[in-house]
Amino acid sequence: MNRLVRICLIIELSIFKWGIYFLKIPKGTIYKEIIMQTNYLTYTEPGKRNVNQDELKAYTHDNYTVKNKDMGELFIVTDGMGGEQAGKAAANLVCEKIFDTYYASPKGPDFDNHDIITQFMEQAMMAINMQIKHEGDTNPQKKGWGCAASILMIRPPSYYFVHTGDTRIYHIQNGDARLLTEDHNIAYQKYLMQRLSYEKYLTSSGHNKLLSFCGMGEGISIQTGADQLQSGDRFILCSDGLNQFMQIQDVASFVKDHAHLTDIALFSEITATVDPDAADDNVSIMLVGYHPKESDHV
Repeated sequence: MNRLVRICLIIELSIFKWGIYFLKIPKGTIYKEIIMQTNYLTYTEPGKRNVNQDELKAYTHDNYTVKNKDMGELFIVTDGMGGEQAGKAAANLVCEKIFDTYYASPKGPDFDNHDIITQFMEQAMMAINMQIKHEGDTNPQKKGWGCAASILMIRPPSYYFVHTGDTRIYHIQNGDARLLTEDHNIAYQKYLMQRLSYEKYLTSSGHNKLLSFCGMGEGISIQTGADQLQSGDRFILCSDGLNQFMQIQDVASFVKDHAHLTDIALFSEITATVDPDAADDNVSIMLVGYHPKESDHV
């Protein structure tokens, strides 16, 4: 099959997911209505592997629960481990449990506080981690299963993320791409501690030796973060399979050279760098674009 056709077939495009947020101001004054428009595109390839253990999920305002709860939209990438079928099951289960756990909880009065929200997301990740660990300990077929997971939540005027493992989230703003997440593996941690140069990090051993993942239990390391959104912001969520074709500095320079492109065009250029027949691992990519519109009301 023609490679371009293959890419087109596996790209899932969901455009213009709408949600409305109103700033709290006194009656009789002008208020700003922010129509949140996010679009996302996904790509996934098994590469040389028999089973694709990656999962990409987007829970947006076209979902009644998401829209009704006003707790933001979730975008998730997970990468399973622990055997082909068990790893795939773990990656899928974590996506489902994140949705169930996050939106099932009541939105408290302090839900506009960054610290409260990131703590809430971290607690949800920990609870799911312990559940995965328990199932792995009690079911021999799931022993050692788990997954890396990166979750992005967009709720204007901010974005939030929670992460463990070696999946990644890049934030693209004003033409610059910044890696938000840390790879929880031996190679990246040595690079982070400046024990390896960037060049040596690329060829170092230890990229596949995870120090933290969802399902490991009490020893898990969970990274969280939050910052302000700007119109035109974009995010790339990906599994570590993309690293074979684009590493940290590659993504930064690539985005700078292609910052003028639309979301669809940029996504097409990124996925074109992947050679599915040469990929040693599953490769999964999601691009999320944030494009709000505003109108004044009295």
